[in-house]
Amino acid sequence: MVGKEYIFYGILMFLVVVSLGFGSAFVLNGTVYDVNGNALNNTNVSIQIRGNQWSDLGRNITTTNENGWFELNVSGQISDGYMYQLSLVHRNSTTNEVDWVSQSLPTIPLSPFLNLVGNNYYLVEAATMNITVVNRTGQMTSSYATQVKDTSLGYPVECSSSGLSYICYVPKDKNYSVMIYPSQCSGPNCEHFVPVSFNWNNFSSSSSYNFGRSSYNHTTKTVHKMFNITESFAWVSGYVQNSSGAEFAGWTTLTVVPLLLEPGNMIFMQYGKLPFNISSWRGDGFSDNYNLTSGWFNITLPYSSAENVNYLLFVAGKKGGNFYGSYRNLTMGSEIIDLNFSMYGLLGSENNITMSDSSGGQLNISTAQQTFNLVNTTNASLSQTSAHIETKVDYSLFGAREITFMNDVNPSGSASFSVPLINITGIKEINIYSKSYAPKKLVSRSVAQIVANSNITLKAFQPGEADSGQNIAITSLNITVYKSNSTCDVANPSAGCILRSFVPSSMQNMESNMMPIIFGGGKLSLRISFSGISVHYMNVDFMASGPPDAAFDNALDNSSTSGSAFGAAMKFGSQGPKVYDFILVAMPYIEGNSTNTGLNESAPINMSIPILYDEDWNVIWNASTNGTSTSALAGNYSYYSSRQSEWSLISPTVCINSQSSQNTSSPCFIDNSSNKIWVRIPHFSGTSPTISGSVAVATGAGSSSSSSSSSSSSGTTSSTIYSYDEKDFSLYSSVNKILGKNDKIKIKINNESHSVTISSLTNTSTSIEVSSTTQTANLSIGGIKKFDVNADGYYDLQVTLNAITNSRADVTISYLHELIAITTPATTENVAVLTNSEIKSDEETTPGIDMSLYVFILIGIIIIVAIYFLIRTFYSKGLNSKVNVLG
Repeated sequence: MVGKEYIFYGILMFLVVVSLGFGSAFVLNGTVYDVNGNALNNTNVSIQIRGNQWSDLGRNITTTNENGWFELNVSGQISDGYMYQLSLVHRNSTTNEVDWVSQSLPTIPLSPFLNLVGNNYYLVEAATMNITVVNRTGQMTSSYATQVKDTSLGYPVECSSSGLSYICYVPKDKNYSVMIYPSQCSGPNCEHFVPVSFNWNNFSSSSSYNFGRSSYNHTTKTVHKMFNITESFAWVSGYVQNSSGAEFAGWTTLTVVPLLLEPGNMIFMQYGKLPFNISSWRGDGFSDNYNLTSGWFNITLPYSSAENVNYLLFVAGKKGGNFYGSYRNLTMGSEIIDLNFSMYGLLGSENNITMSDSSGGQLNISTAQQTFNLVNTTNASLSQTSAHIETKVDYSLFGAREITFMNDVNPSGSASFSVPLINITGIKEINIYSKSYAPKKLVSRSVAQIVANSNITLKAFQPGEADSGQNIAITSLNITVYKSNSTCDVANPSAGCILRSFVPSSMQNMESNMMPIIFGGGKLSLRISFSGISVHYMNVDFMASGPPDAAFDNALDNSSTSGSAFGAAMKFGSQGPKVYDFILVAMPYIEGNSTNTGLNESAPINMSIPILYDEDWNVIWNASTNGTSTSALAGNYSYYSSRQSEWSLISPTVCINSQSSQNTSSPCFIDNSSNKIWVRIPHFSGTSPTISGSVAVATGAGSSSSSSSSSSSSGTTSSTIYSYDEKDFSLYSSVNKILGKNDKIKIKINNESHSVTISSLTNTSTSIEVSSTTQTANLSIGGIKKFDVNADGYYDLQVTLNAITNSRADVTISYLHELIAITTPATTENVAVLTNSEIKSDEETTPGIDMSLYVFILIGIIIIVAIYFLIRTFYSKGLNSKVNVLG
C-alpha cells in the first residue's frame, strides 16, 4: 500500500512547519485519569520508537504517581525521521489484571508527538486478547506474524510478544479482527500456511465460555484465541453459466481469480490476490484446468481445516469479444467443493488484473474494469495525488455478499482507480481519503449514473461560499470540543462539558489545539459555530477518520413569512464518512415581538425534513412527490436503511421546549432564550429542514421580554432586555441572541449584576457597552472582545459578533475565567483554550467578512490536518509484507 503510506507521511510532514534541532532526549509529561476523571496511580506509560523499515529502536517506560502525573525522559533514538507510539496501561492493584487502557494510538513522527507534552489522558475500560498458534504437529509456535485491528480503524493496535503468546490490551467497547500470517523467514524451521483470520465482537458477554480450543473469561475480560495453522488443499470445480443457469460455453479466455477476504468483507485489490495455478503446489504435475468449450474449471485453494479461511472468487472470461465476470464468496471447510458461477457483463473497458504465478513471475488476466477518475472542482483530472479508496458493492443477490474493495492511488501517475464491477447493479458507497483533499463519500450510484459520469470531484481543505466559491477565513469559525455523554450532547451544555474552545488562527493552530485532545482519549463531541449557526457532532470517532465536511446556508430562509404563516428552511449537508452518532444543527430565527415581525414562539412550531439531496445537491427524495414512507426511502436508498426509524422526521413533528427531552422521537427543540431551533439528524448526505408556525407581527408596544425606553440623538427608541441573571452566568457556558440597537442582556457573575448593550449599529459593525463598570468596544462582523468585569485580573466575558442582518446583530456572549497576560502583543493569536484546570489565551481582532451569500463550510479542515494520520493508515504494515506471502 505504497499510496496510503504516502498519504500518511505526507500529511505528517505538512504538520511539521518548522523542523527543530532535537538533541538526544526530550521529556514527555502529563496526567492520567480514568474515564470518570479519577486520577490513576501506577499507570504504565511507555513510548515505542521505530526506525527505518519499522525496526524496533527501543522502548522508554515510566509509571504515574498517586496524582496520576508522569514525567518520562525519552532518550536513545531521537529524530524526526523516527516514529513514536504512546501506550498507557493500568493494572488493578488487587488482581493485577489490566483494567484501564488508552485508546489505540497510531505511531507518529517526533514533531507532532511533542504536541502531547503536558497533556491529560482519559483511559477507558480495558480488555485483553491472548493469541497463540499451534502448527500441524500440535506444537505451539512463534513462527508467525500477527495483525490485530480495531475494525472501526485501519491501523494495527499496539501488542507485544510474551513467550509464545501475543498479548494485546485494548479498549473493551470496540470490535477487533485478527489475521495470522506466515513469518518472513527461510529455513526448515519456518512455518508455511495459508493466512487465517478471526473476528471478535463479544467483550460485552456477561458469561464465560469456551469455543473450540479457545475461551473467553468474563471476569478478566480476556479472550484467548488459539489458532491451528494446519494447512490442507481443496479442489474447487464447477461451471460458468449464463444468468439463467444454462451453460455458457465457447470461451476465448477463462480464469478464476482467488481474492483473500479480510475481516469486514474487505478486499485489497493490489495485495489480496492469491497466486495463479496453486494446484502445482500439490506436486506430481498437478495443474489448474479450464475447459473453454464447456466452461468447466478445476482449481486448488489452500485452507485450514481448523480455522476460518474466506475467499472471494472472481471469474473473468471473454466470449465473442465481450468481457464477463461473476463473484462467489467461499468459506473453506472441505477438500472437494462444487461451485457454479452465473456470468454477467462487466462495466468499463479492458483492464488487466495482474496475478503472481505459483512458479514465479507474473500473469496478466484479461478482463474489463470500471475506472473512476479523481478530478478537481473545474473537472480537470488530478495527478501527483495520493488517495485511499473504499468501494462498497452489494452482490448478495448475485452469488456473493456485500463487499468493500480497497484501492490505493499512487502519487506518481494519474489519480484514478479501477474496480471489476458487474453491470447489473451499481455501487452502494465510495469513501475517499486523500492527504490534499477533504474526505469524500459517494452513495447509491446506479449503473447508468456510473456510465454517464465516472469522475469523482475532490475539494481542497478550504471553506468557501457556495455561490461565489470565494474562500472564508478560518478565523471566522469557533471550535469547541465537549465531553460526549447524555448531559453534554445537548443544545446548551454546561461549562463543565467543555474540554477546549478556540478560534483558530491558522491550520497549524488547529492541529496544535486538537491533537492533544484526540490523543487524550475519552468520548468527544465537536461543535462548529459560524454566523449564528452551530453544528454539533455527537461522539465523533476521531481515530477512524477526519470528521465529515458540512455544507449549509449561513442563515435561515424566512422569505416565506407572510400574513399569519411562518415558514423557514435551511439546507444542510454532510459528505464525509460515518464517524459520529448523530448531529445537532442550530438554526437561528427572528423572534416576533413588539419591534420585529417573526416567529410566534407561544404558538405550536413544526419541523420536517421533506427533501433529501445527494452530495452534489441534486434532489433524491421529495416528500411532496415521493411520499413520507421511511420504508420506501430505505428501499430506494439502502444508505438510509440502518437509521430508517429516525427518518420519520420526513413527516412534520412538533418542536418541544425541553432540551433534555430531545431525542430520535422528538428531534426538534426550540430554544426561546437564544432564538434558535435545534434539529437532531442522523447521518445523511443532504437535507433541508423546514420550520413552520405562525407569525407575530411587530406592534410597537408589548413584548414577551421586558421593555424600556432609552434616549438617543434621534429621540426615544424601544429596547428589549433579556435577563440571564437568575443564576450565575458561569452555568450558562454561552448565550446567543439577535439584538437590535439599545437591546441589552443582563447577567450575574459572582453575585454581581452586569449587562451587555448594543449601543450602535451599522451594516458591518457594532459598538457594545459592558457595565456595571462601563467598558466599550467596537466590533466588526466576526470580531471578538474579552472583558474583565470585576477588575480581578481575569477575563470574565467574551463577546463575539457573528453577523448583522436587517439592522440586528447576532451576538454570542461566553463565560470565561482566563488569566490576563501581563503583556498582550497587539497582533497575537486569538485563542481561548480550556483544558480542565488550566486555561491559556492570547488576543487579536478578527477581520470582518461579508456573510450575504450562502456559505459552504468544509468542517473537515478543522481537524483534518491534526488527525488525518489516524485514518486507516496502517493497513500497509500488515498487508504489504504479508498478504502476498503465498506468492
